Amino acid sequence: SDITDSLRRAVPAGGATGDDFAAIASTLETIGLVRSYLLELPEELGSLIALGGALPQFADDVAAIQRVVASDGQIRDDASDRLQRIRRETDQTAQQVHDVIYSYLRRSEVRKLLQDATVTIHQDRFVLPVRAENRGRLPGVVHRVSGSGATVFVEPNACVELNNRLTDLRDDERLEIARLLNELAMRLARKVPTMLRALKLAAQVDLLSAKAQYSYKFNFIRPALADDGIIRLPQARHPLLIEQFYR
Repeated sequence: SDITDSLRRAVPAGGATGDDFAAIASTLETIGLVRSYLLELPEELGSLIALGGALPQFADDVAAIQRVVASDGQIRDDASDRLQRIRRETDQTAQQVHDVIYSYLRRSEVRKLLQDATVTIHQDRFVLPVRAENRGRLPGVVHRVSGSGATVFVEPNACVELNNRLTDLRDDERLEIARLLNELAMRLARKVPTMLRALKLAAQVDLLSAKAQYSYKFNFIRPALADDGIIRLPQARHPLLIEQFYR
């Protein structure tokens, strides 16, 4: 795939995402495999071997990215000890919030105050839909009112501090992810020109491969060049017409 845009973003403050780095790692890893394949070709294919030798190696950079970013672009839990701790505490706190707010739904005196016996989320905070006429009867923070005015969304007092902690943890996670991605960007920034050149070389290999496969498919042969100025074209075929025939 074309990772040109991803590489241009992979500089400090360039805005590269986990998806960008995952795509970069995948492509650089593929270039490494192509390089190894070309270098193992028979000696008579010297031009291809030389092309393989011209492809740079990025194994260390690929490994550095894969320690932080999974193949699907998600940041790995074990990308850093701090991120692992933050995510573990986030899961624990989210479970506490879940347990507390759902305990309200099990209380008949609370259920009769609600528009629906459900929990909703407003700006990452768990809230309960309270009927407007019962406003104030469920102690907590009102986050918004429905468009009709019939429902107010209340965050019970018992959840406020837990939700505050959950918000802080999510902010901490975003900051840690930004730090990790910036470190990767700093590592790759000076190599971006080399990587862009590698992409051009890889495109040459891809074009040669496509030509070879096309020739093999239709039994084409390489013409022999003569010095006598005479052109002989026995059983010559136009490749595009042949392709249309086989369709």
